[in-house]
Amino acid sequence: MKSTFSSKMSPTTSYPAIRKILSSLFSVQTGLDDDAAKNAYRRAFAADPVLRTEVVRLFQDGNVDWRELLCNSNYEVGDFDSDEEARRCIHELLVEELSD
Repeated sequence: MKSTFSSKMSPTTSYPAIRKILSSLFSVQTGLDDDAAKNAYRRAFAADPVLRTEVVRLFQDGNVDWRELLCNSNYEVGDFDSDEEARRCIHELLVEELSD
């Protein structure tokens, strides 16, 4: 019998601070322009040690469902064809944005 249990992270429970940022700043539903979302993210990252810890852990975690993190029943940042594309998007939003 094949197991239906996924070794990937469980939806909506893993990385709650990151999910909050993605849903409130970067989802298509918010309507924020890119500059406003990026500036708000920089402020949140500087002020929230939990968010900083989650961002580091996220890219060390080998079981992340990157596509689900960006597109799920609660919000949509983007719908990607592969986990690699979704991972690159998240890296751009949460890591590369800090170096600009």
